[in-house]
Amino acid sequence: MAEAIMKSIENSISEENRPRVHSRGLVVLFSEPINPKAVMVMRKNHLEPAKETSQQFTDADCKEGTLYLTMTEREKRMVEEMVPHLSNLYTLREFVGEVGDINEPYGGTEEDYEMVYEHIDLMVKMVAQKIIRFGEQKEDV
Repeated sequence: MAEAIMKSIENSISEENRPRVHSRGLVVLFSEPINPKAVMVMRKNHLEPAKETSQQFTDADCKEGTLYLTMTEREKRMVEEMVPHLSNLYTLREFVGEVGDINEPYGGTEEDYEMVYEHIDLMVKMVAQKIIRFGEQKEDV
């Protein structure tokens, strides 16, 4: 959901600062379709999933200067174990100056997915604002 939200607002970010957004899973034993409840919630909000199936995060995804965002502190630790000394790694809430996790709604109801969507939507928009401000500061220098 975070990837679809960011892709929907990336045009508000200058092209030189526009992020390339990719979503990856940390425990993908085999590629699976995106959760139908997540797809339903995205479509209710006029978004389409950025891809149809899950993809595993690997060290090949690690590029210098890349910002890595996880939903939870546990996921952040998993990434740190997979790729030690990775810079620019934060939880989504940590990056925008907040504390706490965005809990995954796996196994939850459609309402659970809607609540998580609203939370992710707000956090991703705050990330975009931070990226926009960073770009404006670079232009002022």
